[in-house]
Amino acid sequence: LIQQVSWMEQGVLSSRPLGVWLFLGNQGVGKTTLIEQFNLAYFNQEETIEWDVSSAASLKTCFLKLKRNPYAILSILNIQEAKTSVLQALKQAIEKAKSFGFDLHGAVMASDAFFPFPDCVEIADKEGVTAVIQPGGSIKDGLSFDYCNQHGVSMVVTGVRHFKH
Repeated sequence: LIQQVSWMEQGVLSSRPLGVWLFLGNQGVGKTTLIEQFNLAYFNQEETIEWDVSSAASLKTCFLKLKRNPYAILSILNIQEAKTSVLQALKQAIEKAKSFGFDLHGAVMASDAFFPFPDCVEIADKEGVTAVIQPGGSIKDGLSFDYCNQHGVSMVVTGVRHFKH
């Protein structure tokens, strides 16, 4: 995040974003304030695009706004309403990105869930994702690490999980 912001300030960025930043956490921990400050400081924008997970209509509006302004910050509301597996969420995200014409080659995948099996990492890799950020902590993390090492996918393990079940 810091490197990309630095590149943006120096005018090094290309015409498309180099990544997606995902801020997750419990209600009341300051995500909204952080996002608003970040949005104003680095993008000189007061509007934050919001997606209410509990409303199907807001998803289309959200993606149309993001397509017009890819350097915007997206705030996801009511994330607790989205109950799905990590694998299913990844497949849905890829399908939705493709439906809006986004190119995933060179993208970075970040998750607050760990990847104990290489299935998600493999699917993401085959779609063009080149790096993965995850908290780690599964006793089977080695399977995902092995896949990444064998296929040239970078993986960062943060050791921190924000969402608690």
